Amino acid sequence: MDLNNIKLTATMISGLYTDQLIEEKPDIIPMITKSQMTAGIKFLGDNKKNILILINNPDTVFLPDEQLNFLTTILNACKMSLGDVAIINLAHTQIDYQTLKKNLNQDKALLFDIQPAQIQLPVKFPHFQVQSFDGCQYLLSPSLDQLDKDKQLKGKLWSCLQRLFLS
Repeated sequence: MDLNNIKLTATMISGLYTDQLIEEKPDIIPMITKSQMTAGIKFLGDNKKNILILINNPDTVFLPDEQLNFLTTILNACKMSLGDVAIINLAHTQIDYQTLKKNLNQDKALLFDIQPAQIQLPVKFPHFQVQSFDGCQYLLSPSLDQLDKDKQLKGKLWSCLQRLFLS
């Protein structure tokens, strides 16, 4: 391997730069994690492909770096990026599926560590089953942390994502 082909992960790069060059303000989200606001719904991403990702993380505005890196890897495998999706952290907002559909116009939704009842979705379905309802395909999954630590769960998720996005 020569010096022109070294690949560094986001974690490795952040380890190289331990001191901050710019003082972070708590209300400002870095440009790499662009936040949007539509009808009072705060989300991460640009929602270019009308794909909603719901997460539950009370400790951060959206996602910790490790989970964001893992989610980005999942999106890349599906030939997408953060610009294609809208990520909403339900730990900081309560919203129902009808409001989401009306304002974000999603046709696919991934629910990580979210139960359908949390968004008043009137259907019950198990993890790793693609469920259609009201013009949207929903996929229920364990949290990103659980997925990242369990190869079998990752395989089940990947199988569903292939049916949802790559078929």
